[in-house]
Amino acid sequence: MPTPDFCKNLLDFTALEKDLINDETVDLLEPYLTLEHPKFPADKDGKQTVFNKEIAAKVSSALAGLTVWCKAMSMYQKATKVVKPKMEALNRAKTMLEEANMKLAAAEAQLMEVRALTAELKRQADEANAQKEALQASATATRQKMS
Repeated sequence: MPTPDFCKNLLDFTALEKDLINDETVDLLEPYLTLEHPKFPADKDGKQTVFNKEIAAKVSSALAGLTVWCKAMSMYQKATKVVKPKMEALNRAKTMLEEANMKLAAAEAQLMEVRALTAELKRQADEANAQKEALQASATATRQKMS
């Protein structure tokens, strides 16, 4: 007896569980997806596969859709084997970038503090030099008065 929510289950699987398809499942499905027979018409790739959307569509449009879905899940799993390690490497690189950006932000904050301190020390040094020059001028003027 058909399950009334078969389509919903299929869509849920596609959305939520497609990443759980393993190599063994695809290996078991592969002979059916690639089986060729000379009596069948060639598909768009020029192969005379038995598991063919056009042939299935003659029987049922739902079956045609299911053949496309099965092939898509197989292709997705094969692509995932290539992409998944790259995505993991990307996530590791993003984590490293976030850590580096945090260190950079901390270093820039420390640099700002050092620049502020440097500016304050320069201001104090300029003030002290101005005071020194004023005292030297005053001392020179006093010496001239005494002579």
